[in-house]
Amino acid sequence: MTHQFPESLIESIKSNECTLFIGSGISTWSGAPSWYKLLLSYSEFLEQKGICNDKEKEEILNVINKGDLLIAASYCKSLSTDADFAEFIKEEFFDKNLKPHKIHELIISLGSDCFITTNYDSIIENAYQEFRNGLMLRRVNNDQPIEQASIQKHSSSKFIFKPHGDMHNVDSIILTQEDYRKVKYNMESTIDTLKHLLIQRPIIYLGFGLTDPTFILIKDFIAETYKGGNRQHFAVMPDVTELEKKFWHKNYGITLISYSTIKDSKQKHSNLIVLLEELNKKLIVKKESNDYKLSNSSKLALLRYCDTLVFSFQSKKINIFSLDGIISNPNSKSKELVLKKSTSIQHVLKAHNRLIILGEPGSGKSTSLECFSSQIASESKEIIDDDFTEHAIPVFIQGKEYKGSLFDLISSALPITVDKETTLNNGLYTIIIDAVNEIPKEYHETKFFEQDLKGFIEKYPHNKLHISTRSLNYVSFLEFPVFEIKRLNHDYVRSILETKKYNLDIVSNQFLNSLTSPFFFKLFLDYSSNIDLSKITPKLLINKYFMSINESIQKDYGFDIDVLDLFSSIGYKLTNSGEINIDPIHFIKKLELSGFNKNELFNILISKKFLLPDGEGKIGFVHQTILEFLSAFHLKKLYVKDKSVLDEKIVDSRWDETIMLFVSLLDEIKAKDVIEKIVEKDIFYAYSIYDFATVKNPSLKQVLIEQLLMRLNNSKITLRKKGRLGWLISNILSDEKYISKIIEYLEDDEIGAEVAVSIAKANHKESIPKIIDCLLKKGNSYPSGYAKAIIKFNDNKVIDNLISSVTKIEDIESNELLIANIAFILNHFETKLYLPKILKILEKEEVKDKIIAVKLLEGNESPEIIDIFSSLLDDQSDELKKAAIYSLQERSWPYKKEIITTPNLIEKSFQNLDNNNIGSYFSSYLKDLKSESVIERAYKLIKATQKGSLKVNLANIISEKHPELSKKIILEHIIDFKIEYNSALHQSLFLNISDYNREIIPLVNKNDELRSRFIIENYSNESDEISEFINYDTCVFLLETWEKKVEKGELEEEDIFYWHYFIPKFLSLCSKHIKALILDKINNKNELNRYKLLSIVRNLEIKKKDFSEQTISWLFDKMTDEKKDYNNFATTIIGSIGDEEFAEKKLKPLLESDNAILRNNAYIAIEKIERSINKRLIIK
Repeated sequence: MTHQFPESLIESIKSNECTLFIGSGISTWSGAPSWYKLLLSYSEFLEQKGICNDKEKEEILNVINKGDLLIAASYCKSLSTDADFAEFIKEEFFDKNLKPHKIHELIISLGSDCFITTNYDSIIENAYQEFRNGLMLRRVNNDQPIEQASIQKHSSSKFIFKPHGDMHNVDSIILTQEDYRKVKYNMESTIDTLKHLLIQRPIIYLGFGLTDPTFILIKDFIAETYKGGNRQHFAVMPDVTELEKKFWHKNYGITLISYSTIKDSKQKHSNLIVLLEELNKKLIVKKESNDYKLSNSSKLALLRYCDTLVFSFQSKKINIFSLDGIISNPNSKSKELVLKKSTSIQHVLKAHNRLIILGEPGSGKSTSLECFSSQIASESKEIIDDDFTEHAIPVFIQGKEYKGSLFDLISSALPITVDKETTLNNGLYTIIIDAVNEIPKEYHETKFFEQDLKGFIEKYPHNKLHISTRSLNYVSFLEFPVFEIKRLNHDYVRSILETKKYNLDIVSNQFLNSLTSPFFFKLFLDYSSNIDLSKITPKLLINKYFMSINESIQKDYGFDIDVLDLFSSIGYKLTNSGEINIDPIHFIKKLELSGFNKNELFNILISKKFLLPDGEGKIGFVHQTILEFLSAFHLKKLYVKDKSVLDEKIVDSRWDETIMLFVSLLDEIKAKDVIEKIVEKDIFYAYSIYDFATVKNPSLKQVLIEQLLMRLNNSKITLRKKGRLGWLISNILSDEKYISKIIEYLEDDEIGAEVAVSIAKANHKESIPKIIDCLLKKGNSYPSGYAKAIIKFNDNKVIDNLISSVTKIEDIESNELLIANIAFILNHFETKLYLPKILKILEKEEVKDKIIAVKLLEGNESPEIIDIFSSLLDDQSDELKKAAIYSLQERSWPYKKEIITTPNLIEKSFQNLDNNNIGSYFSSYLKDLKSESVIERAYKLIKATQKGSLKVNLANIISEKHPELSKKIILEHIIDFKIEYNSALHQSLFLNISDYNREIIPLVNKNDELRSRFIIENYSNESDEISEFINYDTCVFLLETWEKKVEKGELEEEDIFYWHYFIPKFLSLCSKHIKALILDKINNKNELNRYKLLSIVRNLEIKKKDFSEQTISWLFDKMTDEKKDYNNFATTIIGSIGDEEFAEKKLKPLLESDNAILRNNAYIAIEKIERSINKRLIIK
């Protein structure tokens, strides 16, 4: 038998929002009773228990046979106690141990992750888990209104909604007329959720008949939600007539799909199996032929959308400043990322698919991201065609507009014509979420945003995603690279001021430092006329802004208004509630109470851009710093009346910026009182407030220094706190009178480098030999504070000593960062002072000496040195050539420079591309040039060569210009992997391996160990879930193999990092397959590899409830397991699962322990908890 399926049914099932509505007819295949048989069994149960007599039973049976099942159910239940009913349900559903049938496998194979069922059993949930490799559906019952609200979101998935209740909660089961009345009047959220899902989603009804009592009951809900038009509801039902099809389509919007029953057969509905098998085959065929292609109408809509973005940005006439920053990845083990330093924000936004942009208030995050969005739109509106590229459409959304669904927020930003689901699935977008710190606090504090964002990334992994924030606390759950925006360069600020004819002779460095904030620099450019430059402070500039608004309104409309005083209470209210926008009625009431023409002035404030509507019916202030200043102004009013108003706010980190502005509004005495209060809780925050002031208060500095020295001398100071105090030492201690108090710490492992910087600031030259000695012993961090201190002294007498010392190095690899530090120092002196000495090293015979010389010259752009590097590219030593070409690239420099290139360097780089050992480094160099001629040459060479590594290196060079060809070549060589391809493939996949997930993750298997190892090692920097690309058995095999390896502990040196880092990290990306298995092992106190498993667990999304009390106790023990195991896996996990109560009761007492390791790890764990709750819990 062949069934005909409408195209709309196929398209509906393919939709990610498709929801299968399962009736009792499906459960009967597993032996569950129909409603009719359930009531017959109920009457038998009542008789067997002696609960009803023969006459009552006969009456019940008569009602059942008449088809009045609701009344029969009411009769049965009226005779039962709650305990009787619970026992009956247990017998019918639990004791029968119902198992999924083939029909369930066919239903799950349709691909839907969303289910509604009127059945009480768990067969669908169990089938989903069985046939989806262990994935589980979230059960949402009719007595769970909060969970019901979550599945009403468009992006909600992997759930099963049970409006009639669930066997695990007998009280929730809906069976009688009275139960249905209860749902209607006492469980409105259940009805609302059902209606919402019926309206919002394509629905496929399975297991119902037109005369089924259950279907008759829900058809009223179906009718209520049908308003005509095209509805994607389909019901697969037996023996449907043409008239019935027309009726149900016209009145309910349901397309009926019929199958024939087989009369006089035990397999009456076996044709339903046949239908589902045919439907599955149809879906497979459809998927194979369904190439993604935008419709013409969608392309035109996106063209208009891009035009609008460009016009909108250009019309704002925003000042664009040149912003640089530091790119880092805290979770990366790659030297290349560790060494990569300063770069421009525009470059890093283009180069990374996932990125966190971190910057202080007014650092230019929003403007830069909006500019970047406009640039993408400008490029895309010129190239939209059939070859539409990934990430070509920007979506710029603001955190303050978040209402609980990223999908909805993104959808609302895009043209309605565009299929958001399909385009998101195909990675069409560059999504920019600006200022996640402005997301309403309830979404942060409940971790709702965290779960929504993680779910969004998991569901739509192919889109580019950039997120900006003031603090990493708001995104601590993400493992993205972080780009921290630096302040504007002093020279840049000075050059702008000079072009505007400002007299810089009277400008202090402190004042220039305040102007390195783009926000304050803009305020300065807009409002600094007729102000004495020596008196300008951030507070004064913001006040000038408010005054300009007042004056402009007075001049243009005649209203005498003080917006700062009038609206400060609203700013305070918003900060206190963690909101950014508010109902306009609050502003209108303020205006009304002040005697203004409320509506007119309200519109004027919007026209002056002082107030900004959010498009969702609420309104906010023009910039968060303006909001915080308003809040600070009101806080000052309250503080004057009651100083205790500050107590709660100084422990709540959401108030940090507001309090900084608040202190700037106080006189010197009151400011000192506040600083003294704050410094008792957090010296680092107190310093930030002090540092915010342009004109530094000496008495405040003295308070900080005294507290700093007191903490430093505390015998129970933790290493973590000590390390952070080192940062403070280098920033605040620069007077020679304090040298005697800190010089004893010069060799300290935690703060010695920062002490050296302070000593250098005090110009204590007697310490130079000791600092050099410390650099040589402890210089394996980059850039080292010891190196910075030596630079600060600016004494060229150190050159001979440094060069002489570095030549004595035997092992370059273990001293690489020390050599980089010395090169860093040398670059701050004139080349002629050190070049002759390094040239002598180059003349030595040993390759090791030549490599050291090359590394010492890194970052020097003089023509003479470029010629030296060029000549070294002809050397016979691969290691020397690798050092030379690497030294020419921007990534190895401590400051931003243009990549060095000459025709000779390009030619020699091409000559070295087919070198299996080092060709990848030359490929990377040529790629970074972004030269059209280089790309064209590489493109031509690809056609002419069959050499594996050479072809991959060429593919890397052309990857941006010819992405499809590049990807094809790289995949071919991964599939046919050979060890000589390792370096070339690694370089090609670096930072963008996630683009290959679908193709290369399935290649990890037990049969090809070499290729599998290569792939696993290259996923060490990734953070996205990969379970959909790898099967369960492979994950279990890897886990079992890993357990055997680490249990034996007999590993070759080159294998240690692979088994102890790469494998655990890779397994953590397969959490959907192995999380439950690993947590079971962790919670087993007899597990042999229990501690080693923590290397996997630390990367999983975990909660306190995942661990038994015994396990948590064991984790506390493991915080001190090894002699010097600071910040170990157990500490990380303790910090991840804790909350405020956990920190107060469990961790804070440990800070008084005599065990230094335990104190330190407790401190680290509490800090982690603080970041997640935005609250200060301990003294810092």
